[in-house]
Amino acid sequence: MRKKLLLILSIIFCISFVQAQTSINSAGGSVSQPAGFTSYSVGQPFIVPHFSVSGSIFPGIQQIYEISITDGIDSYPEISMNVYPNPVADYLILSLSLSPNIKNITTKLIDIQGTSLRFNEIHDTKTRIDVSTLAPGTYFLRINMGNRVLKVFKILKK
Repeated sequence: MRKKLLLILSIIFCISFVQAQTSINSAGGSVSQPAGFTSYSVGQPFIVPHFSVSGSIFPGIQQIYEISITDGIDSYPEISMNVYPNPVADYLILSLSLSPNIKNITTKLIDIQGTSLRFNEIHDTKTRIDVSTLAPGTYFLRINMGNRVLKVFKILKK
């Protein structure tokens, strides 16, 4: 009787340390070629590197959600703005429709790490912003009036 109780307790103790490899993925699939086979998933919350004689793979964590916080222009209905083309290759066009009493509009181009890259004062209804020297990636164009943020556009650079 004592051996059975000890065996049951040791099994329960060992089971408490066992973890299954499960995840809730949003998408996935597999790719097969003559050189090999691989499967993938989007939203996988863990990293498992794979090593072989011919090479290695270090998969990263893929995020399935994009969170963007932008400020609106509800308190200034007389200002209408648009940015195009997006994604952009060389030049970004900011188009504003302003009433005559609106002044002191500026733009700031910010990279994904929060570094300011370009600053422009806006004097016309259409402004051309050069982004040709920037690396491909995600940027933010912040439109300010004085110290107040009017709108933030997410820009994709090709």
